[in-house]
Amino acid sequence: MGLFSRLFGGAKAPEPAAVIPTDDTLAAVRAGRSVDWDAALAGHTDDVGFDLLWQALGAADAAARVEVIDRLAEFELDPDQQRGLLHAAAADATRAAWVAISVFESCDVDHLLADDAAVSAPYEGRVAAVALLLGALVEAALSTGPAGDVLDLESGAQTTQALAEALVRVGATPAELVTLRLARRLCDDGRIGVEEEELGWDDALSEALEAAEAAVLARPPRGSDAMWADALAHDVRQASAVAALAAWNAATVADVDATDALLGRIADAPESDATWSVALTALEREAVVDALAPVGAACLQTRRVREGELCSLASQAGCQSCGGGDAADDDELMVPKALEARLLPLLGAVAARPGTHGDLVVECLAAPSIALRYNALAVLSRWQPEAIDAETWGVLDALTDDSVPQVQEAVTGLLERRPA
Repeated sequence: MGLFSRLFGGAKAPEPAAVIPTDDTLAAVRAGRSVDWDAALAGHTDDVGFDLLWQALGAADAAARVEVIDRLAEFELDPDQQRGLLHAAAADATRAAWVAISVFESCDVDHLLADDAAVSAPYEGRVAAVALLLGALVEAALSTGPAGDVLDLESGAQTTQALAEALVRVGATPAELVTLRLARRLCDDGRIGVEEEELGWDDALSEALEAAEAAVLARPPRGSDAMWADALAHDVRQASAVAALAAWNAATVADVDATDALLGRIADAPESDATWSVALTALEREAVVDALAPVGAACLQTRRVREGELCSLASQAGCQSCGGGDAADDDELMVPKALEARLLPLLGAVAARPGTHGDLVVECLAAPSIALRYNALAVLSRWQPEAIDAETWGVLDALTDDSVPQVQEAVTGLLERRPA
């Protein structure tokens, strides 16, 4: 400090940043509390900050892990740390697209998939992790991704090529087979321009992916002793929702008809969430619609029989007759949202075949759900009036004073077409 400052005072020295104890930060992570990482890392050396983040990586829940992975990706990682970060990023498939860019930019993925790597369980685990992350980015490029896509990754095409070669060595799971096909589709996508081709998204990569598909289809799926047709049919019928859906999509790539397996699943567990998650992706198949429609009608009939119980506070919070929370304006909440979400796309499929599945249409008309009533009326608008039976006309008569103007208007239009 100079003489002037000593005599008359100078600018006040800045206060050192408060150092948050690392134990407190880790305790917050383990408790699932939100952490301000800028504040938590302030005042620490890079080594201490890295160690703190690395410990948090193993303790954080899936949502909090996204920021931890992004911050760790800013450090220079050794091969073991790269493998650890890769596996941590792939641990939560629902958030893979959020962290994949950071992981691929910070890790030497091509080296992790190198030709000279031993084909072993750890190596297959790395292949699976890369395939999951890359698949998420390819899907994002073909749709609307949450946080960038594979075309934003300078080495994306190169990594895709490396993954294809790795899958030829170790075999592919159904989900990985789908990733190969989606990457091929991306190469042929109309949005691929000169810049993307220069990055490697070109005909040569498309041909390499096609060859990789053929190679993996010539051997059993990884982890299975059965060939593709039997393995996919088994998964569609019996596997978890995620695995069954992957198998159903892979069946298209493998040119396998898994419809019978899906129909068997519907027969075995008609009301299962897993069954519906797969079946709703197959509504272009009439046999699937024919199997689901009676199940949907029966669910609504069961709900109608139990109306008194369904109107309880515990099952329908906010319903007018329950006296709890904010009262609903109408009875729409009387149909569980999950059931409504199943039936709306099913009604759309029924609409493509006028005159079919009248039981489901009538139950939807009578259901205390605006969405189901309105969409059931849209289905009936495509029917010939002579195909509508007396029971359905009776339900329509009862809806003339519906509380929803759009429903009233649709009902009036249908009643005007009733045969004399």
